[in-house]
Amino acid sequence: NMAPVVPNATQPLTVTICGGGNSTHVMAALLGSKPNVTVNIFDVMEEEVAKFNAAFAETDRTITVKEDDKEIKGRVAKISGKAEDVVPGSNIIILAVPAFAHAIYLKA
Repeated sequence: NMAPVVPNATQPLTVTICGGGNSTHVMAALLGSKPNVTVNIFDVMEEEVAKFNAAFAETDRTITVKEDDKEIKGRVAKISGKAEDVVPGSNIIILAVPAFAHAIYLKA
């Protein structure tokens, strides 16, 4: 069950990003840096989930991306290899994976 998309930017918004590659990292940092946005990551590759969680143990669940001379830091609330852990309650779900992987995530 997805929550409705919230049209008012001052109200809380939960976004789940599907994938574990560069696009996921960048979107998680950008979206997670915004107030009132909760970011979750769903990655079907368990070894990637383990890597994320190991890195998050050292960074207080923060992802950093660099653009020229500035850093953008975003917080990730949850990461899981199971859709049921991160999708319920999401207002927006983003597939940040190549087209050949869409079916894998949509069936999960």
